[in-house]
Amino acid sequence: SIGGGGGNGGMSLGIDFGISTPEGANQNVAVSVGGGGGDGNKSGVVEVFNSSAITTQGDTSHGILAQSVGGGGGNGGYSLAGTVSFQTEEDESKQPFNLSMAVGGGGGDGSDGGTVAVENSGTINTYKGGASGILAQSIGGGGGTGGSARALTLDINPEDWQWDPTTEEPQPKKVLKDIINTLNLAIGGNGGGASNGSSVQLTNTGDITTRGVESHAIAAQSIGGGGGTGGSASHGLKLPDWFDSAWLEFTPFKGMEDLQIVVGGSGGSSGHGSNVNVSNHSSLSTSGDASSGIFVQSIGGGGGAAGVAALDLVGNIGIGGASGASGDGGDVTVDHDGQINTSGSASYGIFAQSVGGGGGLAGDVTRGLFNFDVGVGFAYAREGGDGGNGGSVEVNSIGSIMTDGEGSTGIIAQSVGGGGGLAGNSGVGLGYAGSVGGQGSAGNVDVIQIGEITTQGSGAHGIFAQSAGGSKGEEEPDYQGLGGKVSVSLDGNIIIEGADADGIIAQSSGMEGAEDITVDVLNGKIQGGSGTGVGVRFLDGADNLLSNHGIIKTVSEIEGLAVSGTTGDDTINNYGTIIGSVDLGSGENTLHNLSGAYFYSGENITLG
Repeated sequence: SIGGGGGNGGMSLGIDFGISTPEGANQNVAVSVGGGGGDGNKSGVVEVFNSSAITTQGDTSHGILAQSVGGGGGNGGYSLAGTVSFQTEEDESKQPFNLSMAVGGGGGDGSDGGTVAVENSGTINTYKGGASGILAQSIGGGGGTGGSARALTLDINPEDWQWDPTTEEPQPKKVLKDIINTLNLAIGGNGGGASNGSSVQLTNTGDITTRGVESHAIAAQSIGGGGGTGGSASHGLKLPDWFDSAWLEFTPFKGMEDLQIVVGGSGGSSGHGSNVNVSNHSSLSTSGDASSGIFVQSIGGGGGAAGVAALDLVGNIGIGGASGASGDGGDVTVDHDGQINTSGSASYGIFAQSVGGGGGLAGDVTRGLFNFDVGVGFAYAREGGDGGNGGSVEVNSIGSIMTDGEGSTGIIAQSVGGGGGLAGNSGVGLGYAGSVGGQGSAGNVDVIQIGEITTQGSGAHGIFAQSAGGSKGEEEPDYQGLGGKVSVSLDGNIIIEGADADGIIAQSSGMEGAEDITVDVLNGKIQGGSGTGVGVRFLDGADNLLSNHGIIKTVSEIEGLAVSGTTGDDTINNYGTIIGSVDLGSGENTLHNLSGAYFYSGENITLG
């Protein structure tokens, strides 16, 4: 189901031409407003119920494709307004008054994607690349682009062009006569707002096998549309490449009695991703690269980029557009009860992710050729948009997960706050750049694994659980939002055979603050890989707790690093067995080896 896109707004031109006479000066007014883009239309509900066997043989031939896409907003129309005044030699003392105002049409808003529901109990086989077993998507329509605007005033006097006997052709002695008593206003149209992706619900009880690259067994996504780009605003003539800036020496600029204002259109705000729920109760198998067993995402759309404010001729004020705020990622839930096997590289057993969209880019203010001081020349760049928040992520897995490829982690559960937008550049001269936008925070992440995870490839971890606040932006790359709580519970085995791969990695990060990390090994064994592999690795966090009732080690046994930490305050309560070294980093850390437990310590025990 696909909503229709909004139509584009029409272009608008407004030109006024006047001739001053010895009896009086002309007064010219030109106003032009570009047409607004139409809004996109909504898409409908999509439901699929299948109980039959499905086989596909071609590229990009999914077993089931269920998709609802909201219509995108139309683009705003371009606007041009200009006045031309012609003076005779006799009336040089009489100055005309000119008003030019151009407003670009606003981009239309996108519309929501509809809800999507899939229930499958049949066997599905696909054989070629880009062919997932089931692909379910709800996507919000993106906002339309705002129309650009340009306003100009031209005052022509015959004395501006004179014959230079030293050359074979006429050359300009004065490019423009003093342009005074004028008002030029150009405003770029705002980008349209985007709309939301709706909820996606997928339930599978049939066996699914895919064999091509980028062919997930199950994929489900809810994606908010991106905000539209704001229209640019410009004053004056666009100077050609051959124009020599040295000619400006012949132009007698006198004061700044005229006023030119340009405002770049703001970028549209983006839509949110919605909740995505996937429930699998059968066997899933993939053999191509980048082909996960279960691949689930909720993603907020990125904020729209703002329009540029360009002072192509002499200009007093330029204001770049503000960028749009981005959308939040929705909550993601995966319930798996069955068996997952992947053999390609970067082919995860379960990939569950909620991501807040990045804030948009604020518009620049440019000064064109006229970078020298010709008065106030004030330029102001507005701030970037806020990043969206990541939603909560929950994975409940019962059964076995086996991966055989490089970088093919068993379970990835991740909530990420979107980065703040980048501020605009104010250009040369007196100017002030706006701050970048606020960063998004991440949601809580919870993983429960009952059963066995086995990985064979290098860099293929057992469980990677992360809640990370978004980076604020380019000017302050280390400034981040708030990380959420992270919890991992294991009742079973995690066996890592490859190099540089950890059994469990758990992280909560954010310069505004990180939350607690909890890892609870109820039963079974965690074995980290060779090389830099670790049994359990804490990254950042606040008050972190590892409760071990099983066995934690690496393939290197006592020569390996069993537990690692960084800056958080880590506590280990060992009720079972730990084999190898322990390095908990710089926090205030504690290791309790309780009655009946075994700690076969390696070369180092570092508690900070």
